[in-house]
Amino acid sequence: MSVVEFTPRAVQNVLDILDQSKSSSDNSFILVECRAEEAEISFRQFDEVVDMQRDLDVMGPFRVPVGEVEMSLFVRDQQPDRGGRIELDALAVGGQCNFQIRGAAGK
Repeated sequence: MSVVEFTPRAVQNVLDILDQSKSSSDNSFILVECRAEEAEISFRQFDEVVDMQRDLDVMGPFRVPVGEVEMSLFVRDQQPDRGGRIELDALAVGGQCNFQIRGAAGK
């Protein structure tokens, strides 16, 4: 399982998404679903934490800084043997934010 870190641009996009969704960092957590080159980020409510902890394909919770607050983060990696550090960067494609995985395993 990889360690997930956000670039400053990705943090800003996460904050923007959080603001647009009217979610609060106090009552939600982040689920990062990693694929080969991309990642999908979704916000979940704390009543789903038990389900996340029971899911064998999900690791977490981890505490990550997002702006000036720390949020809980769960990771589902389709390549669990990838290991190392995954850096998520945000790219705007067609008006929609996509999160790209940067960084090599073990970096």
